[in-house]
Amino acid sequence: NTENPFKEASLVYVPYCTGDFHTGNRLAVYGDNTTHHVGYANFKAYLERLVPTFSDVKQVIISGNSAGGYGAAFNWYQTQIAFGDEIHVNLIDDSGPWLPNGYFELLTTIKTAWGSDQNLPTGCKNCSDDYSNIYAYTAGLFPKSRGGLISYIPDSVISRIFGLELDEFTMGMYILANDKFLNSSNFHTYYLPGYQAHTVLGSEHLITQNEITLIQWVIRLINAKENWDNVTP
Repeated sequence: NTENPFKEASLVYVPYCTGDFHTGNRLAVYGDNTTHHVGYANFKAYLERLVPTFSDVKQVIISGNSAGGYGAAFNWYQTQIAFGDEIHVNLIDDSGPWLPNGYFELLTTIKTAWGSDQNLPTGCKNCSDDYSNIYAYTAGLFPKSRGGLISYIPDSVISRIFGLELDEFTMGMYILANDKFLNSSNFHTYYLPGYQAHTVLGSEHLITQNEITLIQWVIRLINAKENWDNVTP
């Protein structure tokens, strides 16, 4: 695709094998098995190698889909800190939404199992009780960087994982767009209605919502264009 904004980019793949959305640093025992929930620690090790390798870049995109989307959002802060203020670290979270309180009843369970609270962005006092605050907190700390959340609404996979009815998931997503991000200048959403599908960026089809293609929206995000905003039904 000649419009692909990443066609000349250097790409780094971070594999997922820790079962913790890339957020943990804890060994957990389940019956006779020990699970290494060390996704956050693994990502930190990646950064220790990547920062000196790409020390001369002007922009970094941290992106993932599904569990990788959750991980990209969670690790946005530590990635920006690692690369420093002079390099813009932009987030593209595809279908990994940290839903707000009331729509994420498993939060207490998973953060205890994974040990993820200790890895939250430094200084975010209200992140532990509501991981959806990670987005606005990180965006507010680094106003020259940008973040975006892409998702189908509803997403049948994420809804099922977290025990939500489809309309409950959709309501939680609208709270993110309309309450958490409405007044943000550097964090926006791109929602696609009615599909009940999961993950967007891998689609081979030209995706358009409100007469704005997904490629246009992503290009505006990474190029800091002024006409970049929430795209919701």
